[in-house]
Amino acid sequence: MPTVSIIGMGRVGNALARELSDAFPVTDRYGRHTFPDAEVSSLSDSERLDSDIILITTNDDSIREVANLLVRRLKPPQIVVHTSGSLSSAVLSELSNLGCSVASMHPLVSVTGESAGRVFEGAYFCLEGDERAVFTASEIAKDLGGIPFVISTEKKAIYHAAAVTAAGHVVAIIDIADEMMRSSGVESEASLRMLEPLVASVIANVFSSGTTNALTGTYSRGDIETAKGHLASLGDEIDPRIREIFIDLALRSVEIARRNNIDESKARQLETLLSVAKERSEL
Repeated sequence: MPTVSIIGMGRVGNALARELSDAFPVTDRYGRHTFPDAEVSSLSDSERLDSDIILITTNDDSIREVANLLVRRLKPPQIVVHTSGSLSSAVLSELSNLGCSVASMHPLVSVTGESAGRVFEGAYFCLEGDERAVFTASEIAKDLGGIPFVISTEKKAIYHAAAVTAAGHVVAIIDIADEMMRSSGVESEASLRMLEPLVASVIANVFSSGTTNALTGTYSRGDIETAKGHLASLGDEIDPRIREIFIDLALRSVEIARRNNIDESKARQLETLLSVAKERSEL
């Protein structure tokens, strides 16, 4: 059985240590500094890492530094895999040059400090790197109950941008909707609670029917007058950045509506209305 060392005992590192099965025994856990937990060693104080697989689960900015620390602590052909979503395996080039196999393995799931149970079960894992390391990362993902898929190294950044859009940017959009709802007079304590069933139903529809079929409301119907009312409501009391974001999202909604065969004349009227509003906002 291949042994595993985990470097970086944050949310992801702790979840991996907890959920990896006996097929991938975790023999060592490391932090960059001294930990009060006796089971976590300081990487700086360790002379050699003998595990077959090294998982780097630190924050993105620390991965290259950790890789440099590992240069004199590994004995190739060990496998080194990091779990960053934004960085590719290229950040481990020093270790690749040393003779190690390298890859990245990013779980498409949100892991919080409060996550419990099998948080990786059913999650997709994005893999890229050299063939040997990618194969091993794939086996680890399966061991965790995940679904691995492979992309090319040069596409890692756009992959991560997509993930951020589906996660962090969705939170940002809901935050904007919350602010707009409160501007309408809804009490702060009630706003998110009122939006929850709506958001939950939309998300459910997206993943059951796809984005094209899930689009409902003003722009799916081509309601010109309603769209005019929306723009008129976004006056001086609304943050101008919210107005710009709203218009850009509305333009995207028109594109989606076109896929669903909205009347073309209505689509053009909406685009003209929104484009003029956008130009005025940018002045």
